[in-house]
Amino acid sequence: MTELKISVVLPTHNNAQILPDCLRRILSQTLPKEEYEVIVIDDGSMDGTVGVLREIRGIRVQSFDKNSGPSAARNAGILAAKAPIIVFIQDDILVKPDFLEQHLSFHEERSDVASVLVGKTRFDPAVAQTPFMQWWEGKQFGFPIGGIGEVGGISYLNFYPTNLSAKREFLLRNGLFDKEFFVNGHIGYEDTELGYRLWQAGMRLYYNPALKVLHRHLRSLKDICDQSYYKGQLARILYQKHPELQGIFRDDLKFYLTRWFINSLTIGFLEPVAYWCESRIRFGLLFWLVCRFYYNKGYRGNKGDRGGGANK
Repeated sequence: MTELKISVVLPTHNNAQILPDCLRRILSQTLPKEEYEVIVIDDGSMDGTVGVLREIRGIRVQSFDKNSGPSAARNAGILAAKAPIIVFIQDDILVKPDFLEQHLSFHEERSDVASVLVGKTRFDPAVAQTPFMQWWEGKQFGFPIGGIGEVGGISYLNFYPTNLSAKREFLLRNGLFDKEFFVNGHIGYEDTELGYRLWQAGMRLYYNPALKVLHRHLRSLKDICDQSYYKGQLARILYQKHPELQGIFRDDLKFYLTRWFINSLTIGFLEPVAYWCESRIRFGLLFWLVCRFYYNKGYRGNKGDRGGGANK
């Protein structure tokens, strides 16, 4: 009997349009089908996701009654997995035919339980590439090294579960994803927080830029402003759990410095300019300042909707 080697964990929520292409590619791998399983966790979808999953064979499906966030969904997938290696992707990730073969080859070469592999994630060029998205891609998926190798220093910042594999035993041993990093349908720091705990436990994170996937997700400046506001809120949870990270991330210092440039007085002028630049000019500093305004607002404010700004 062929040994099951990899469990693919794929959370999904209200993404019925892209999900079929994502699943078709992960089910069309060069790795023999009997050597991997695909576990899809439907995280309380209200669109046509249920119908999509019923029509696709060769997957295992778990369903949540309500949207509980990707941490809860990933944890359910890890616990249900039958293989020793877990590969994480998302429902808007498009992989190449040798995707799983490359992840498996890495873990066969490095059998130590703490070795983790992360590949390169790029926005899908089929999606309109605005100057803002080009800037955001570098911010979201930037790496301190250019080529293949071990990521040194604070490698937990590059723990991206869009294209990442780890030993199931190592994940179970260190507590899985924390479900608290989910507020009003928004997430933030759930990957960094687990990466930090794994790093404390001896994680060795390796990066392979040749292991590339495409992220088919159009993001706007407004999307990232919304996300930044909730990430500001979630940062407080992160620092309550790990106070030492507040000094490493220097959020208090960034808050006091940036409020002189982007505040309730200047946002009314700078935000419309940033929206004008979004599809025309790659103005990274301005984009960052506007997003930082909403992060600061969430960081210093109470939980709830972000409100305010020129483009609520």
